[in-house]
Amino acid sequence: MAIFDGARTLGIWGYGREGQAVHRFVRAQYSGIAVTVLLDQADYALELPKGVALLNGDSAVHAIAQGRFDVIVKSPGISLKRQEIVDAKAAGTRVTSSTNLWLEANGVAGTIGVTGTKGKSTTSTLILHMLRAAGRDAKLLGNAGTAAIGEAPAVDHTILELSSYQTADLDRAPALVVVNNLYPEHVPWHGSVEAYYDDKLRLATIECHVPAVLNYRDAEIRKRLGERANVTWFNDGQGYTAVGASLSYQGRPVSLTGAVPKGEHNLSNVAAAATVALLLDALEDPWSIDLGGFATLPHRMEEFAVGGLTCVDDSISTVPQATMAALSVYAGRPIHLILGGSERGQDHAALPDAIRAAGVVSLWLLPDTGRRMEAEFAGRLDEVTMTPVADLDAAVRGACELADEGDVLLLSPAAPSFVQFRSFEERGAQFRALCERYADNSSPGGGGGPA
Repeated sequence: MAIFDGARTLGIWGYGREGQAVHRFVRAQYSGIAVTVLLDQADYALELPKGVALLNGDSAVHAIAQGRFDVIVKSPGISLKRQEIVDAKAAGTRVTSSTNLWLEANGVAGTIGVTGTKGKSTTSTLILHMLRAAGRDAKLLGNAGTAAIGEAPAVDHTILELSSYQTADLDRAPALVVVNNLYPEHVPWHGSVEAYYDDKLRLATIECHVPAVLNYRDAEIRKRLGERANVTWFNDGQGYTAVGASLSYQGRPVSLTGAVPKGEHNLSNVAAAATVALLLDALEDPWSIDLGGFATLPHRMEEFAVGGLTCVDDSISTVPQATMAALSVYAGRPIHLILGGSERGQDHAALPDAIRAAGVVSLWLLPDTGRRMEAEFAGRLDEVTMTPVADLDAAVRGACELADEGDVLLLSPAAPSFVQFRSFEERGAQFRALCERYADNSSPGGGGGPA
């Protein structure tokens, strides 16, 4: 059954950029459907087109739970585990997403779905770069860029970057699927780590005949999808494999030119993208890849020099594994590391060893997870100056006062940003501004920092 078959009423749950795009799409394609915008906020006012209803707060929740809509298209951030969604489905409402609308409207031909806990934006952008370099008409839609709904597919390849919120209720798989890695993340939304893994891997399990590009080095992926048919592995020693600062294919070194991203984790993203390009006959020489024109995405190990310091904005780091990957890039240099953010029950057990091995000289711990880290790291990092701080301003100021010329000031928080910021982008932008304020005006090696 098509999503809107027999539907007379539609609830659009959430009315940000994507919700508005859904509304435009429905208005153009299904003009006879009565539309209601649903908002969790109790007192939020909106100017809506004539004939469109608005329900807020409890009124919206009750209408959803009572099954008053034939179809609900929800924003990705609204968890499928919410009781009102469970009740709505039981009452016969079709609860779906803009991704499902787009795939139903445009079909899956030429689509490439990319997911993974970390690196999916970089991998998607690398795939786009390689396909365009081969002369293909390609575009990137989805999680980090332009919402897919309302956008026409590319002539040759449409890359859909998909978060776990978007894969959790997929109705169909894209023509080719890519999974980078799996780490515990977004547990409150999914309900458990196991549910997160299941929802994330739905991209590769909903239609197991679809070709899949998977990371052999990731034990969780290997355990769950090791017997899946039609898989091309990377990081398996035979296909594209990243080790340290090198990439190989069939055991032979690959020549990388242009803007090669730093770190083994980023070379793993290159390996995934190159595997896709090779499958699509978009690489002229498998052992020579030109990344000229590729630019590192903002807030992903983004380096800038200020006042003799190497400042690194890795605000996208929301899990400990991402922080450990960033530390490995700067190992051997004096590092001043800023950690901490929203509490999601992250497992920090492996962080102290990575911090010690990298040569971190000072730690600046932000709320909320910073408080837990201080207790967990006690007695394990006696050689590291460890300072709890109230906010990012205090962390950057203290680190700049302590740092010597040539040191690395690394923001890689191992936690989401939502305690003090609206997004990781806002956190990263503030980090840069604070570095420019304090690193330019500090006296390197002056010592001190906030108590």
